[in-house]
Amino acid sequence: MNKIVELRSSEKGQGMVEFIFVLPFLLLLLLGMAETGMILNAKITATQAAREGARSSVILPKGADYVAAAESNVATYMANIGKSSGYSADATVLSSDSLSVTVIYDYTPSFIPGLPNPLQIESKVIMRIE
Repeated sequence: MNKIVELRSSEKGQGMVEFIFVLPFLLLLLLGMAETGMILNAKITATQAAREGARSSVILPKGADYVAAAESNVATYMANIGKSSGYSADATVLSSDSLSVTVIYDYTPSFIPGLPNPLQIESKVIMRIE
């Protein structure tokens, strides 16, 4: 009888059981932070591609084809960073003195299954033509 009481009052394995209950939440938190970081990286990539396309186009001489140059420069930037597909670039001349470049980047979520697949990240840049 004394052995049964001793076994019931033993706390061996209590930490393991608590860890097993907490582990899924810790993993979800860790994977959520990693996924958020990768989504922010994709947003920065789209923004930088739009900036690069606009910046290198607006310095062209007057009368140049700003739209084709911007879309070509976005393609060159994306190819240089290893992302030659999964995006679309659209450039338009808003008025005689400004250029708009929009990049839509298709990001495929890695860890969180509930996100739209692909997640479309859009970035728009407007620069003055010089």
